[in-house]
Amino acid sequence: MSRRPPVVTEKQIREGMATLARIMQEHPNGEKFWPLFERLERELALCQSKKSRLAAALAFTQESTDRSEARF
Repeated sequence: MSRRPPVVTEKQIREGMATLARIMQEHPNGEKFWPLFERLERELALCQSKKSRLAAALAFTQESTDRSEARF
């Protein structure tokens, strides 16, 4: 049986980054958490990239529809 990975939202990633930043600041060996923080940064960038690419595609679709309707 195949299971899908859980969907993680941009808000959850940001909250995780904020929590981790506080831990890193307060923990004597907080620098050990940098790889995890950097992973969250990459995940956030990926999430934002997907959203912006989808928005661009939808805007293009709407513009194409508007141009097609204007011809008739």
